[in-house]
Amino acid sequence: MLMMGRGHYLSLEQIVEAEKIEEPSEVTRQDIKRAARESVLRKWQNQWESSQRGRNYYNYHQNVCQKIPKDLPSKWSFSITTSLRTGYCDLNDYKSKIIPSSDKNCSCGEPETVEHYLLHCSNYEEARERMRTSIYFITGNIHMDLDTLLGIDEEDINRDNRNEILCHLENYLTESGRFKNTIQQKTL
Repeated sequence: MLMMGRGHYLSLEQIVEAEKIEEPSEVTRQDIKRAARESVLRKWQNQWESSQRGRNYYNYHQNVCQKIPKDLPSKWSFSITTSLRTGYCDLNDYKSKIIPSSDKNCSCGEPETVEHYLLHCSNYEEARERMRTSIYFITGNIHMDLDTLLGIDEEDINRDNRNEILCHLENYLTESGRFKNTIQQKTL
């Protein structure tokens, strides 16, 4: 027993236990940077989850920490795919929102939305069927939806096949010719 003053005693076990407690280590610059980054990412994630803006893109990319390769399969298709995810793309439905006098319909007569272009338009049926068949052989799922084509979330059931799916989506974008006039035209 060790007397601590004013009648307080420590047993041998308490002394041994006290010696095991480490002194607080120094806080390094790296620790401060890491804590600041984590704090900023938490705040950003909270804002992203509670915001009313960017909900189209949020459907496909819910985690702000998740990094997306910006050149897969090519920079051209990444640019088009991102614009399809956001809904701010070179399709007539979006153009009609910017320029009210423009027609929102596709040449087939239906409103040219992202869903229509990727999943339903009769103008691109052959290219879509090639894409659907290729994706079926990768995923084993004949059902194709926007999440299959554009999903990038960590919980995406196709995340292991995402790169291959994006390659087939790029082929569809190229074959359809719908975005051939974009600034970042893919060189064939």
